Amino acid sequence: MSTSKSGSSRKRARRRSSLQNFCIMAFKVAFVVVPVVLAVLVVSQSMSYPLHAQCTIHWKFKIPCENVSDALQNQIKKWTGPDDCDQGGEKCLYKLKSVTNSTLKATHTTPVQKYVDDLTFTFKLDLTDSGCLVLGHSTSEVFYAVLDYGTNYCNLHNLITGSKLDKAPGYNETTTDSVCTQKFKIPCQNVSDALQNQIKKWTGPDGCDQGGEKCLYKLKSVTNTTLKATHTTPVKKYVDDLTFMFKLDLTDSGCLVLAQSLTKHLVTMRLQLTVSVPSIHQQIVKSTSIQICAQ
Repeated sequence: MSTSKSGSSRKRARRRSSLQNFCIMAFKVAFVVVPVVLAVLVVSQSMSYPLHAQCTIHWKFKIPCENVSDALQNQIKKWTGPDDCDQGGEKCLYKLKSVTNSTLKATHTTPVQKYVDDLTFTFKLDLTDSGCLVLGHSTSEVFYAVLDYGTNYCNLHNLITGSKLDKAPGYNETTTDSVCTQKFKIPCQNVSDALQNQIKKWTGPDGCDQGGEKCLYKLKSVTNTTLKATHTTPVKKYVDDLTFMFKLDLTDSGCLVLAQSLTKHLVTMRLQLTVSVPSIHQQIVKSTSIQICAQ
C-alpha cells in the first residue's frame, strides 16, 4: 500500500514539475513576443509605415510590357553573383525564380546579414497608350522585420535604374511611406541641406529643355523640422506645393522623412498626380548629398 502511495506521489510531483516548466516557458515566450508586437504596433501608429518591412511601387512606361520584363530579367542575371557586393554595395545576390507573361518573381539576399527578400513584378497593358503598367513588391522573409532602412525599396529601385528603365519613354514611379518602409541613416540637417541645395540648383529654366521637369523649383521656407517649396510645371505652369517633414529616428540617430506634393490647380489635381510624384522623387534621388540606395 505504501509503495502504491509513494508511486502516486512521485507521479503528481512529476506532473507539477511539468506544469511549472510549461508555465515558465510560456512566460519566457510572452516576455519576448509581447514587446516585439508592441514595438511593431507603436512603429505602425507613430509612422505611416506597413506593419512588416516591405515596399510597393507603381511604374508606368510607354514601352511594351515584354520589353520591361526582358530588361528586368537581364539585370537580375547580371547581378546574380557577389561581385558588386564590395564596399557595402547591394547590387548583387539577386536570383530569378519564375517568369510568365504577366509576372516576374525573384529574390534578393542582403550581402552582410544574408536576409532574403521576395520580389514580385506584375505587368499589365496600359490601354491608354499601349504602354505598360508595372506593380513591384518586395517583402522581407524575416517575420520580425519592421524598419528595413529602405532595403525593400532599393531591391526594386536598383533593378529599374540598373536596367536603364528609368530612362525609358513615359517612365514614372509612384510610392508612399504607407506602402514602403524607407528612411535615411544620416542626420536630418544633412537631408534638409541637400534638398535645399538641389532646389536652388533647379530654380531656373535650364532643366526644362526637351520636356524636362528638373527646373522651376522655388524654396519657400525652412525650419528645423520642415522644408517647404514649390515646383511649377514648365508647359502648363501649374504649381505644386512640396513639403518635407523631418523627424529624428531614435533607433539609430538617423532621419525619418515624410514628403508630400500637392497640386494647387484643383481642376487638374487628378490629372496632374503623375507630376506631383516626380517633383518629390527627383528632389530626393538626385540630391547630390543623399543616396537612398547603396551604390
